[in-house]
Amino acid sequence: MKLRCSPMMMMMMMMKAVYLQMSHLSSLEERFSRLWTQCQRCQGSLHEDVLCTSRDCPIFYMRKKVQKDLNDQQRMVSRFGW
Repeated sequence: MKLRCSPMMMMMMMMKAVYLQMSHLSSLEERFSRLWTQCQRCQGSLHEDVLCTSRDCPIFYMRKKVQKDLNDQQRMVSRFGW
């Protein structure tokens, strides 16, 4: 005997999946923003783009990693039509 989910249950499961993906996207955006601001402070201006390419800076690598993860997550969320 196979168990089937009701349409309401399926809708709730889809809403939860969307919520979790959006929540992850939000946390990545917040992390990227904090790292970006830290790089701007290091650069000496909060009003200009970050031009840092320092291979010695761990923040540079964290920011680039989060930027990649953020782009991946944005693509994932866009699949939901958001």
